[in-house]
Parts: sequence; structure tokens; C-alpha cells
Amino acid sequence: MTLRRTLALGLSVALAAGTLTLTGPQATADPPPSATTASASPADGLADGLTLNDLANRGEGDWLRYRIPSLTTAPNGDLLAFFDGRPSMNDLPSNITMLMRRSSDGGTTWGPQQIVRQSPAPNGYGDPSVVVDRETDKIFLFYAASINQGFAGGSTGSDPDDPNVLHADYSVSDDNGATWTHHRITDQIKAGQTTWAGMFAASGEGIQLRQGAHKGRLIQQYTIRISGGNYAVSVYSDDHGATWKASAPVGPGADENKTVELANGDVLLNSRAAPYRRIARSTDGGATYTAFTQDTQLPDPANNGSIIRAYPDAAPGDPKAQILLFSNANNVNVRRNLTVRMSCDSGTTWPVSKVVQSGATGYSTLTPLPDASGELGAGGFGLFYEREGYRHISFTKFDLGWLEGVCAKVAVGAPTAQPVAGIATTVPVTVTNQSGAALPAGSLDVAADSRWDATPTAVPAIAAGAIATVNLTVTPGASFDTRGHELKVTYTQGDGAASGSGTLMVIGGDKKWEWTTGAVLNPATSSRIDVTSDLPSVASLAEGVIVADFTQNANATVGTLYAATVKGATDKGVVLSINGGKPYFEVRTGGTGHVIRLAPNVTVTNGQRYVLAAVVNAAGAKLYLNGAEIATTTTSALMSSVQGLDAMSVGSIFTSRTDPWIFNGTLHSVHVLGPVAPVPSLEVRPVLDAIYSAGEPGLLDDGIQPWVEVYNTGNVAVTGISVAAGQGTANCTSSSLAPGASFVCRNTPAIPRHTVTAADLIVVGEWRDTYTATGTAAGSTVTASATLFPVDLREIPEDVEASVWVPTGSFDSSSLVRVPQVGGIGSAASGDLGLTIPANSRASAQLGVTAGTDLTGLAAEVGALTGPGGTLTDAVDVRYAKYIPDENNGGVVADPLEDVASVDVARGQNQPIWLTVRVPAGTAPGEYTGTVAVKTTAGQLGTWPIVVEVPDVEYRDVPERPFVLDLWQHPDAVADQLDLTPWSEAHFQALVPYWEDLAEAGQDVLNLAITEDPWLVNMGGTIRPQTYSHYRSTVEWLYDGSNFTFDFDVFDRLVTDARAAGIGDRIHAFSMLQFQSQDRFYFIDTRTGQGTWETYTVGDARYRQVWGAFLDAFETHLRDKGWWDDTSLAFDEQTLSRMNAAFAVIDQANPEWNDKIALAANSLAEADIAKYISFNLTFLDQVSQDLIDSRRAAGKPTLFYTWNEPT
Repeated sequence: MTLRRTLALGLSVALAAGTLTLTGPQATADPPPSATTASASPADGLADGLTLNDLANRGEGDWLRYRIPSLTTAPNGDLLAFFDGRPSMNDLPSNITMLMRRSSDGGTTWGPQQIVRQSPAPNGYGDPSVVVDRETDKIFLFYAASINQGFAGGSTGSDPDDPNVLHADYSVSDDNGATWTHHRITDQIKAGQTTWAGMFAASGEGIQLRQGAHKGRLIQQYTIRISGGNYAVSVYSDDHGATWKASAPVGPGADENKTVELANGDVLLNSRAAPYRRIARSTDGGATYTAFTQDTQLPDPANNGSIIRAYPDAAPGDPKAQILLFSNANNVNVRRNLTVRMSCDSGTTWPVSKVVQSGATGYSTLTPLPDASGELGAGGFGLFYEREGYRHISFTKFDLGWLEGVCAKVAVGAPTAQPVAGIATTVPVTVTNQSGAALPAGSLDVAADSRWDATPTAVPAIAAGAIATVNLTVTPGASFDTRGHELKVTYTQGDGAASGSGTLMVIGGDKKWEWTTGAVLNPATSSRIDVTSDLPSVASLAEGVIVADFTQNANATVGTLYAATVKGATDKGVVLSINGGKPYFEVRTGGTGHVIRLAPNVTVTNGQRYVLAAVVNAAGAKLYLNGAEIATTTTSALMSSVQGLDAMSVGSIFTSRTDPWIFNGTLHSVHVLGPVAPVPSLEVRPVLDAIYSAGEPGLLDDGIQPWVEVYNTGNVAVTGISVAAGQGTANCTSSSLAPGASFVCRNTPAIPRHTVTAADLIVVGEWRDTYTATGTAAGSTVTASATLFPVDLREIPEDVEASVWVPTGSFDSSSLVRVPQVGGIGSAASGDLGLTIPANSRASAQLGVTAGTDLTGLAAEVGALTGPGGTLTDAVDVRYAKYIPDENNGGVVADPLEDVASVDVARGQNQPIWLTVRVPAGTAPGEYTGTVAVKTTAGQLGTWPIVVEVPDVEYRDVPERPFVLDLWQHPDAVADQLDLTPWSEAHFQALVPYWEDLAEAGQDVLNLAITEDPWLVNMGGTIRPQTYSHYRSTVEWLYDGSNFTFDFDVFDRLVTDARAAGIGDRIHAFSMLQFQSQDRFYFIDTRTGQGTWETYTVGDARYRQVWGAFLDAFETHLRDKGWWDDTSLAFDEQTLSRMNAAFAVIDQANPEWNDKIALAANSLAEADIAKYISFNLTFLDQVSQDLIDSRRAAGKPTLFYTWNEPT
């Protein structure tokens, strides 16, 4: 029930003058973190069969954040993991340290963090990439080195001492990473280049060529800013690192990029880019490259990935030499869905893939692991990656068996007939055996996540290098809209599988008309094909699809595929055609303009079969060629927009012109469909993007930033989409989203960033939010919601039963903080638990226990303390803090101490153990030692020596101590906490233990409210008590319309009980002046029995009437009780002007009170205006010793006060 704590200045002066110190031994610092065989927090969507080792966790060790994984196998077989140790999330320029951890057992266990390179701020070294020279056993660790500038601001030039150049540094080790020397090669990379500015080594792992003319060459990739664009550059050495050269740049459009040596000796470059990775190829060992092309098999959200040769030392003719592995976040929008892919043909196709973790992931890097013989790749593969919003960098490993793949290229061919929604068709699929050995019989089916149906089909045995062609019967979903739909098929053989896909144009909608006769047309010999008799079936269409299946033989100025026109005009009609070899679609309604004119610069190849589709809906029009969108407009129009239509034809056109514009080639079919039966659908996919540090080791006040993807999974466009968050305000919209399309809401304010609160940490130890997308489609509202995978806010490894720690890091000060129920872990308990306690006194300290698993029967036992004076038995009391609701701030708070035998603790939660040590009077000085044992029903968690130093000082008995202890009391808080009626007998009895506890501590003052709620404050426009509980008046004020009377029964009971418990004689009565000038008083109107609040102004007539009556009645009552000499009128943090106004009223109404004033002074202006003063601790150093001495000489108590939050 303490609101404020006040201690006499005399105490601090006495301690300063003597030799007594109250500081115990400092707890030892945290040991360097070491990974266990389990993760520190749950992984969102982690695949079965993998074990995570978190090698770096946010806030552990000496760095707040860790980023940028790099991994390799040292020449001696050790695994070396490198990463940035960062003071914040910021990239260079920042005081980043280059760190390393080592595993000597294939990644099962790891040694502590080691510093590879570190310098004082502002120097920083970041973005590691490692290259091992397998011929000399040297390890090269590349990174960027900054002083003033990072990548974007780095200047041109190569002066190694220029602080504005982002430098290219590396460290080299010839003893497997035990020691390192540092080198700078900025001038070598930039030699002769005047436009090359910022640059950094692309993090991960570089390569050494194993074959060909450049065998032994070391290659490390860089990203370099050249004339405002980003380029990929290979930095290579042919003399084992003595000198380095730069390749010709590849770009622009590069970012972090990697290279891999192919079986034929070429070097394949693979660069980060969205929506697909970019690749280039070198045939001269990385000196020059082809231009970038997109690899549409590798979706990417612009995130650093990894590509390696699985068996780098395999001979070129060995099928194993063709196997590549690739890792990245497999998503075009956000960093999620970390996937490993396998290619068996040096990156031409990627038929095998498996998701490592579907949730939030960042950078990743792969490396081959050796077996006992030392063959790289034979021991599996290491994967080192960022996860959970960059909170962890984690290691896992797998082998090719885990991938469950088979080396077979799967290719989807052209269907035998135009696919139509809901109707079966046949698609030829080829399976090429790339395994190097015969493949037994298998089967073919659509992928498990496909929206297509299929009849599983047997695949015969395939000899090594042979091809099997299988006709797979597939049925597109009945609700498919007209566009290209991906058909993904899976070949399964034994325990392995390989996949391939193709985009097939599917006709979807309400079929209105079709022409399937087919015809071979030639402008020189063919006539128009008139289908005008069927025009009424399509003339009224405002939305729909026109699809033509054709093979062109030769270009024509206009080769009509379909036309609905007005015969007597040239400017009215709907036409789908191939003009000069390029697809074309128009809608004209008269005049010189076009309502719709789609003329993409896309050329069809003569002799090749195509499907061209014009799709018109409320959102606009799109043109598709073989399923790929090639043109779009937001204008919507079709046949119903053209007045007077009187002709329809295929392969030709009717207009007022004589030229029929006949197509040159084979027109296989034409279909016209109405709008698809709408099946609107959205899907929301939230993911954690990052957790931004607030600057402290714990998670409190960190920023959790989700991103949210929204997909149109229906068959009609959804318009007017807005995304809402359950907590906070989102600001993310899309005007229109086509079927199959997606958009992403990134960062705040699009998606609110959540600040981690104490309630998040304390209540459940996790945070999540639900996001809802709402739009309109087909005249109705479409909504979809999804909840973010819980962000784990617990900070203890899962495999650790419990950790025992000291909350403040120092045992002697550990009682000064409240331990949160979750998070906030201090220093691990180690060494002696030290306290310094004079004889005839006590001190308290606490340990925190965090449960790694559910704990039953947690208890601490403390043995007898033994020292020079013998054994102190029963000197230590053990209690356990209980968490109760914090209704003011949310969550729970550690508050009451329970005297129980043991407690149970749920996994991930904390439990404070409170130890109070009493040293009896007469105890001989010296060191007294014992043992603290912390245990559960499952066994002992640990033991620690407790060492109590008793100095050659003994405190006086409490009543004789020369200082005033004035801890303000709050009786109402006890009633509220125990749910008791205020001022009931049960309430009075419940207060007795508190009075006794205060009395034992030497409490000299009883603080009582003599008016209702003297501590009112204005909080957001609401006048309310400063504390959660009211301060009810101990005096009942009664008013009959003319006169005030007062009932002092509660006041008397509290004074009597407190004194009976041993509390001193002083009584402070609050307060004639309301806190924060909220001037008002409360009384019971005896005429109505109703309570009434009335405002007044200090010093006005009503104020004088009220307080004149009270002061007289109060004086009379106190004299009758014998308490007059003990009582003062008390004021809290009042200005001098308000105090003077109150003094004027007192002097006029009852001057007997003039010298009976107590004040908590909030400035030096009130330094000596009251007999009893407490100074605010914040300006205590400004209170002169002369003032203290003069007040002491005059018998005026002088104290200081502080306060506690929450109150």
C-alpha cells in the first residue's frame, strides 16, 4: 500500500560521513551464448526432420542484433559460421563487428562467439562472405568496411584511407580460422575505374574453380554502384589471394549475387531480383558474362539467396557434377517460405524443391559438408539462415534424402485441344531421366496443391538419359476464368519426386458461341467465313471473352481471327487479329478514336501454335497470348457498346472496305464466352517482416512489423480493396486486383508496427494480430481474414529446464526492480550471492527463475549462515512474488509476497524468489556463508553460495534510530485488492499486518486523508484519482444546508490501530489543497442523504467557510483525543502561491494551526515554509547543507521523498 517512500536526510548524511558501504559483489557477466540442439523459440512452419541451432539471437552476448549469415567448411573439417554483430538493425555505416562461431562435430554443437575483426566506432565491418582455397588451405573472409559512408553514399575513388569510400576488406586465416590478418583491396578492385562508387561483398560464400584453364581461381562476388546503377562484379584471384582483379560488370539491376561452377566449366551467376532471380553465364572463368536474363523458375522477393554445386569435386562426367542446390525465400512479394531446390542439369531446370520454413525468413546460405573421407557434399549440406524477423540466425543440415527428390526433368507440353474450364483434356508430359541410372516405373499426377484435377497415370521405367512421354488427362477447375493457369505436375518414383509446370490458356465463362470447324486460310485464295447468323448470341455481351486458336504461316498487314462489325462502316466493330505478326484487339464505336486498342509489341512465330484471348470485364480488358498477359487497359467495352452490328466472321472481316483481311495460316477454333459465373475470393497471408530493436537487450518497446499479402484466389476482379488490422490503423488499399494477382502491404503506415508492451510480455508471452481484406466483386462484398503466426516473446531455449538469474545483475540491488512475468532476464546467477548487512538489521534480494518447461514445486532452500559469531539459524525468510492484474497498465505485475512452501511456473514465465536476511543484534562482524538451493519436484536446478558480510557496525534498535521514516499508506488499496467493504471491520483487521510490517521497519508517521480523494488528476480530460484505488476520506463531512459537522470515527480507528501496532506518533492529515489544483470537496447532504462534489477556489468565501468549520472541529477533536501535538496539516507538491493562499485562510480561521504544517516540496521555493518538509529526490543535490543544519537545530524534520510507478 506504499505510494511514496520518504527517508530522512539525516540518514544519508550519517552514511556519507562513515565507512559503511552497502554494495555487494557484482554478478558475473553472461557467458558467451552457446547453441543447443533446439531452437530458442518456435519456428513458423519449420519442416519435419530438421533440427535448428540458433547461433545468434537478438540481445544475447555483446550485440543487440545479429544479421547476414555466411558458412563454410574449413580445411580441417570444422564448420565456420560468420555473421554481423550489430548495435542496431542498421547496415553500414555502423559500428558492426565481424563474428564467428565454430563447430567441430558437423554442426551438432557450437563454440562461443569469437571476434574476427572489430574496431572502435565509427568503423564497421559487415556483410561476410567466405572463400576457402582448397589448394593452400587458406580461408578468405570478405566484407565491407565503412567509416563515414555505406553502399548508397560511398564515393568513387580507391584511396585506402578515404573515410567516405566503402572499402573492400578481407581477413585471411591459414590455421582454420584460429587467427586472422586483415587486408584492404579497394584499389585493386577499382583499378582504372572512375565511376565505381559504393561496393560490398555479396554475403554468403564464394567459390574456387575446380577444373579447366582457370582451375584454382578464387571468385568472390561483389555488388558495385556504377553511374547510379547496381552491377554484379566477380573479384577473382589466380595467385591464391596475392592479387585480385575485377570482372566486367553485369547489369544494371544486380544486387547480392552468387556464382557456381558448372560441370562443363562455365560459371553461372545468380542475382537477387524480384519477381524472379536474374542469371548470367561466363565461359572464361568469371572474367566476362552474358547479359542478365530472368529465370522464371526461381521466384524471389529481392532477397539474398544461395546457389552451390552439391558435389564441387565431382568429375565433369559424373552425374553428381550436374547437381546444384539453391535456397531462397520462395515468394515474389515478401521474405517467407524458405525453400531449397535441386537441379540435376546444372541449373537448366529445378524439378525438386522442399520448403524449409514457410514463415518469416531472410538471408540464407548453403555449404556442402564433408563425410569421414573429406568429400564435400557426401556429409550432407549445411543451411544457415535468418528467421523470425531477423531475431535469430539459425543453422540446420540435411541430405538429399531429406529433399525427397529424383533427378528427372518434367516438361508440360501443349494440350491436344483447347482447355476449357470444367472439361477434361489431354496434355503430353515428358520425363527425362537425369539420374545417371535407370529409373523404375513411377507415376504422374497434378501437384497436391493444384486447382486442376487429373487421373494419375503410370510412367514406365526410364533408362539413364532416356525420355518417357506420357499423356496426362487433366481437368481445369469449373470456375476457372479465362487466362493462363499454371499446371504443375509431379512425377513420383519410389520415395522421390520431381515436378514441372507449364502455363496453359484456359477458356472459362458462360459459352455463348463457338466455331470449331477449323480452316487453312490464305489471303490470296480464301474467302470470308461468314457466321453472321450466330451474331445474336453474342451481340448483347458487355463483358466476356474472345479466344482464337491459330497457327500463322506468314505475316499479313491484318490477319483477322474474329470480327463483329457494321458492314457499312470502317470505324465500328470488335476485332481480334494478328497485325504484321503482332497480336491486336480493338473495340470501336464510331469516329476516329478507339474505345479499346491493345497492340503489344509481341511477335508470334510462324509455324507455332498460339491461343490469343481478349478478356473484358468491369475492371477493364486484357490480352493474353498462350496464357501470358501481354496488354491491359482499364477501359471496359465489348459487342454491346457497338450500335448497329450486322456482321460476324472468323478468319476475315466485313467492313465498307473491300479488303477482307483474311488470316494467313490455320485457324483451329474461335470461342466467345460470356462472363464467368463469379466466384469472388480473397486470401490474406500475413507474415512477420522484422522486429526493430528499441535499443535495450530485452524485447520491451521493440517494434514488430508484419507485412500482409493479399491474393485474389477467385475468378473475377475485386475492386476497392482495403486492409484492416485488428490492432492499430492500417493504410493499405488496391483499386483493383485481377484473378491470380496479389499485392503486399509493407511497413508502417500500410500495416501498423506494434510496440511490444509489458502486457505483451507478461500476459501470454507472445503477440499476434488479425488482418482483414475487404473489397467488392460481382456486386457483393468480399472479405478474408488471417492471423499472424504468434511472435514468440519468450527468451529461453526450449531444451533448458529453467534458468536462474539475478534481475539487476547485482544481488545486493536485485530487490529494487519488479520482475516481469515474461522477458527481462538479467545476468545468470553465478559465483557468490553477496549482501552486506549490519547487525540488528535486515536486507532483501531476489532471484528470478525462468521456466524452460512447466515447473512443479519450485522452491528455494537456504541453509544456516555460519561465520565468526557462530551459526545464524532461521536467518533467511523465503517468499514468492505473486502476479496480480495490473488494471492501470494492463497485464500483470509482481506485487504481494506469498509465504508458501513452493510454487508452480508455466513454461516461458518468470518466478521471483524473494529472500529476506535478518542479522540479529550482537552478531559478531565478519563473513557468514550458507547455500541457496533452487529445486523443483523433478530435481535440483542449482546451488549458489550466499555470503553475508556483517561490517563492524551495528544499527540501533528501531525506536532509537535518528531519522524519520515516512512511507505513505493507502488503506483503500487493501480493501480493493481483497474485495472488502471500505472501513468495515474486515477491512480494519486486514490492515493490521500492514501496520505491523511498517512498525517493524520503524515507521514514524501515519498519513490519512481528511477529504475525499485529495490526489485527483486530469488524465486525458477525465478527472480521476492518481492511483488505481480511491483515497477515501477518513472523516465524513456532513452538511445540512447551513452548517458542517464531521464524523471522525474512521480516523480514530485507524490512528488507534496503527499506534497499537507500533507506528510512531506523528499524524499527517491530507489535504486542504487538492493535488494538481483540482480544487473541490465532497460532503453528504443530510437533507437528501446524497453525496455531492462541489468546486471552489482557494481563498474564496466558500473555501473559507468550509475549512474554517473543519479546522475548528478538527482541533477540538484532536485535543479531546490527546493527539493535537502529534498532528500536522499535510500538503503535497503545492506551489508557493497556493501555499500562501492556504496559510492566509488558516491564519484567519484558526491560527492555532499556523506552525503545524507538513509539506512534500517539489521546488526550492518552498524550502523552509513548513516545520516538516520532504524534498523531491530529483533536486536533492540543490538543497544546501546549511539549510538542513539550521532546520535540524530548530527541531524541524527534513526528509526527502521519491515515488514508485505504477502507483
